[in-house]
Amino acid sequence: MKHPLDIVLLTALCAAARGAEELRPHLSTATITHTAREMIEPRDVQPEIGRCYLARVRNAGPGDCQGNRARTTLLEDGRPLPHPKSLHKHIRQKGRGRYSHWRHHRLYFSASDSSDPRTNGRSYELVSRQTLRVRRATVRARADSSTFTLANPADARLTPVRLVLRNLDPAVAVVPHLRLKGWPDLTSVGGMLHSILRNGMTDEQKAVAIWAFIRDWRYHYYPAEGGDECHDPVKFINVYGYGFCDDSAANFAVLCRAAGLRARCYGLSGHVVAEAHYDKAWHMFDPDHQVFYRRKDGVIAGVDHLARHPELITAKPKSPIGYDSRKLAELYTTTQNNRPYRRRIGRPHRLRPRLGPGDEVVFDVRWPLRAHCPRFHEQPLPPVLGNGRRVRRVDLPRTARGGAVLLRETWPYLVLGAELAGTLRQDGAPLRAAVSVDGRHWAPCRMARRGPRFTANADRAFSDHPTAAYAYTLKLETPGADPAGALTAATLTTRFQFAPKALPHVRPGKTAFELTLDFPGRPKPPDKWEGVSVVLEWTAEKGSVRRDTSARNSTHSHTAPPGAGASSGTSRTTR
Repeated sequence: MKHPLDIVLLTALCAAARGAEELRPHLSTATITHTAREMIEPRDVQPEIGRCYLARVRNAGPGDCQGNRARTTLLEDGRPLPHPKSLHKHIRQKGRGRYSHWRHHRLYFSASDSSDPRTNGRSYELVSRQTLRVRRATVRARADSSTFTLANPADARLTPVRLVLRNLDPAVAVVPHLRLKGWPDLTSVGGMLHSILRNGMTDEQKAVAIWAFIRDWRYHYYPAEGGDECHDPVKFINVYGYGFCDDSAANFAVLCRAAGLRARCYGLSGHVVAEAHYDKAWHMFDPDHQVFYRRKDGVIAGVDHLARHPELITAKPKSPIGYDSRKLAELYTTTQNNRPYRRRIGRPHRLRPRLGPGDEVVFDVRWPLRAHCPRFHEQPLPPVLGNGRRVRRVDLPRTARGGAVLLRETWPYLVLGAELAGTLRQDGAPLRAAVSVDGRHWAPCRMARRGPRFTANADRAFSDHPTAAYAYTLKLETPGADPAGALTAATLTTRFQFAPKALPHVRPGKTAFELTLDFPGRPKPPDKWEGVSVVLEWTAEKGSVRRDTSARNSTHSHTAPPGAGASSGTSRTTR
């Protein structure tokens, strides 16, 4: 039986032997308008000072302090409050409907009569409309392997907006894989290791390469779940892109073991690191703090050696992420709480987003509104987050079984919600819809009817589910009628979460893309295959590249200290 790495290598060699078709992108500009609406729940509101109240919102748009060009409106019982972008001192002193969407997750506001918005019985909704002038590149691929290049000024400041993949064929399914040229393969554990390891590497070189890989493809933030949901490297990097120290350590250990190295995690009562075993000793690697330490003889030290020689840690006053090295050394030297442990991780995830005939998938980078966060739901949205949607046409009559229509959906990205929109053959016919996330329990969908048209929204079932979902089943029933005759074709939208950093984006200068297509059940595309469309959208500003001040666009945000839930010493803007 071939080793998984051998299979990945063989596949890569076959693709290289076939050669790649060079595509010519069609470039254009477009104006797009995005509207985000969010209800402000009383439980998310707390008194601030005077007549001012502070609301935690999950609206992903930039705030007033970040040069917000969006038109942000706060509605009270559906009517706009009169004073947007007010100074905070005026909100506190005068109230009367003054408000400020200060940061993307902070809303300072007052009721129209300066009453308590938690108890006055009124509804509050934040509406943000933003219009962008975007650059758009479109290519159409018909070969199973192709490349294309986009050129931008080297000093341009680019911000990705979205990526759209469409299967243009009405009969053939496809699995697309788009990445930047030179990128590692992030779709499987075997692909990751094949990309970052080289023949002839020593065990230490392998461990360092894996440590650097985990360090570069994640950032530190409150994880979505406890347990092992975030301890799968494919999910960790592609779905989330963030987690605590134990998540980084566990993923390092998983990749080490897959590469043939013994590995374990080490709890330090306040921080978690990883150790790899080679040359008859354990050696410490900390992807979260982005460090490992070498002894005087050049050997990478283990946890036990660091407990006896904290000067290796304190040689520099701060770790690369800005943490006090003396405090970090204390975690090693207080040995009564230090303990090694191993975790058994289940079958690794694979990233194979299958697009059926006519399917479309949209990766929206700029306006994320949701995240799977049952563990730290009181925290703001992760600073680097992507929300996407997969849209497919469903032929309902063909799926009717036993008086009900059952739709089973699977998707390699974490599902945040689903909505079915369709038409009844007879206006006013009764219709019920339910969804099951775990395959055992059913929850009713929120129904909306307008003439023969209907929508069945299942978002609530996913937000209430305590664990991540990658599949679900929708059930439609038409009491007193055969659903095969009562329903026509419908459109099913699956909303999901993804990590923007694992998505290929346009960069200043020349950006080379590689697109490979796999056809389930087929060795190659048919002769008359219509192909796949790829659309990339981004904004560009002239002038030298500078760092965006928005935390949401930062790819290395350390807003919580490793192993803890408190806020670290990040800079604050006051008003």
